[in-house]
Amino acid sequence: MQELECDFLLCSAYKFYGPHLGIAYVSEPWLTALKPYKVEPATDIGPGRFETGTQSFEALAGFVETVGYLADLVIDDPDVSLADRLQASYNWIAEHEQLLSARFLRWIAAKSNVTMYGCPSANHDIRTPTFAFSVEGFHPNDIAMHLGKKNMCVWAGHFYAQG
Repeated sequence: MQELECDFLLCSAYKFYGPHLGIAYVSEPWLTALKPYKVEPATDIGPGRFETGTQSFEALAGFVETVGYLADLVIDDPDVSLADRLQASYNWIAEHEQLLSARFLRWIAAKSNVTMYGCPSANHDIRTPTFAFSVEGFHPNDIAMHLGKKNMCVWAGHFYAQG
């Protein structure tokens, strides 16, 4: 974060295969300058000031294991830095996702009764490997059930984006 000169970084471990755990990085001077809402027993100094209760130790353990899993996915060598191992893993995942995306997009383009929404390119610089489509004459739940029986994990519905 220091190399990026980042003041704030917020993310969810859930977005990289981890547990539902919010992650916040706050640089100095913001760490001491901000007056966060906090519970009475929380410390008045350091990152603990931002805690609103007992930490989720099971989620923290899951987060640590997720990072370890990702770091060792491609390079299982503790002499290689964690950052380099993670970068190698993410590069491999991106390549794999791009291959799967291209294969899926070629397959779905040949289906005349399928409407694909969004960018038709598999280029991960343009899109994420997430697809929205509908099949003429079928309810989305029926499509999801059918694909689920073929061991394909899909979602039918608005996925919390009703608007």
